[in-house]
Amino acid sequence: MSLDIRAGTTPLSSRQNPIIYAVLLIALVIIAVCAAVWFLMLMKKKTEENPEWIEAEKKRPTKHSDIIRLSKLYAINQNDIPLLWAICKTYQVPNLFYSIKCFDELDCVFKQAYNDFKIDGQEQKINRLFLLKFKLDKIFAESVNISSTAALSADTKLSLVLQNGTKIGGTVKDNEKDYIAVSLPQEFLNSKERPEPLEKAAFTFHSPTGMPYAFITRIIRYEKKDDGELMIISHSTDLIKKTQRSFKRKSVKEPCRIASVKTEKDKNGVTAYIPAGNKISTTLLNISGGGCCISSSLPIKEGQVIYTEFDLFDGSYPAIGKIVKTRKSLTEGVYNLHIHFINISVEVQNKILAKVYSYD
Repeated sequence: MSLDIRAGTTPLSSRQNPIIYAVLLIALVIIAVCAAVWFLMLMKKKTEENPEWIEAEKKRPTKHSDIIRLSKLYAINQNDIPLLWAICKTYQVPNLFYSIKCFDELDCVFKQAYNDFKIDGQEQKINRLFLLKFKLDKIFAESVNISSTAALSADTKLSLVLQNGTKIGGTVKDNEKDYIAVSLPQEFLNSKERPEPLEKAAFTFHSPTGMPYAFITRIIRYEKKDDGELMIISHSTDLIKKTQRSFKRKSVKEPCRIASVKTEKDKNGVTAYIPAGNKISTTLLNISGGGCCISSSLPIKEGQVIYTEFDLFDGSYPAIGKIVKTRKSLTEGVYNLHIHFINISVEVQNKILAKVYSYD
């Protein structure tokens, strides 16, 4: 069976055929719809480019749909969405799409939330708050990209990384068109460990937004000044963004005590860590919610579990950690012990994080 739809045997009958009119009508409707969609998209684009509209969008309160879109854009964990929405809703956070890049404003909101949670004694919620804060800080840190060391300002803190992994803290003194002058400890510059001119050297630094970077460059020369000697290095455009830690870290110089540990297991197989022997006084150099670095006269081997005790707050707070790295410091007979916490209470971790974020 075949269909034979003829337009007509004469020009007049062809023009009177309803199928032709239907096809033309459908085509006109499709063209009209496409034109309308194009016009609406054009108007939407013009509206969104309007400074007044943008300013109004920045100021309006965050919606739940904003957080959903944000979570997809920045891969925020679904488990963090309820807490983030509760904070935005309770404290009337302006549109998070914009305020997420306003560090100081968002930090004030989280500090207020922390104080409210603290009053209610919600330790688990406080812990989740700090973990969420760190994730948002990473998004903020990644919002600004540095492509050259020419962007480093004077007084930027950086570290020279030696071949054995030891980091020597320094400061950018001058950043000129053809070189960077770096101030390093004179004790190091007078030692045999300092690299020779024309050698390549690795450096790390943090951008103003907190993003860690690394780069390799060449040492041009050493230059003597009235206040000491400076390392002169060439610029680099090969900057590498480093993977950030799981917690924000804070440099300190506070008393700390360590001791050996013995382990015992209860009937359920849960391991208990018990301090053994005398506590040894050391100095805490930096700390985070996940670990710390201490200065000690004891070259304790990597992999050893130790008891640590800090005086950072209104009392002494303990944590059990494993030494992941032991390095000689510039001072003779002193070692830097890098420790990862393996057993720490939520309350103590929250105390540390509050110290790191300057919330207490």
